[in-house]
Amino acid sequence: MAEVNNNKSKIYGWVSKKALLNSEHIVIYKKMDGLDVSVTTITNSNTNSMTLWDDIMFIGELSHFVSSSQNINRLSSILED
Repeated sequence: MAEVNNNKSKIYGWVSKKALLNSEHIVIYKKMDGLDVSVTTITNSNTNSMTLWDDIMFIGELSHFVSSSQNINRLSSILED
């Protein structure tokens, strides 16, 4: 069963392609509209990602955590090096 954000504070998702390529895991959250999205950062701010990634993009308000899995793309690129 997925974790629901019972916290009173809202959570927001952000994604960076560069961060995703460097991450060992892919993390999926559900947006308020029901869409599943990959995120690289979760914050309580919709204006500040609190990261240094220069390609960070705001996704929106999130409802709850869905899943996490190994980042196959990252593993493939490591094996190719």
